[in-house]
Amino acid sequence: MTDHRKELRIRASGSGHLRIFKYVTLGAAVIDVCRTGLQLEVDEPVQIGRKIELRLPKLMVFGRVVRCRREGTGLYRVGIAIDHVIDSTPRPTLIKASRRKAA
Repeated sequence: MTDHRKELRIRASGSGHLRIFKYVTLGAAVIDVCRTGLQLEVDEPVQIGRKIELRLPKLMVFGRVVRCRREGTGLYRVGIAIDHVIDSTPRPTLIKASRRKAA
């Protein structure tokens, strides 16, 4: 079987929550990633064309489902085309220091 991908896929591991807009939230395992997409493994099939939000520990990924196939394990491999990514790392709060006059 020939791989026709335009970009190199990098094996990855991690998990997050896959929110399928106006539908449901599923647990998802990240299988591999590239600059424009990623592959997930989930328990249920996801309709092609659905918009998604994937919440990972440090990122939120927004995109759409471009592929979904059932594996021999009974799980589903879902291909996501990435629309945009947001860094969801908590930012430190700036506290303005007050200046006091020395007595």
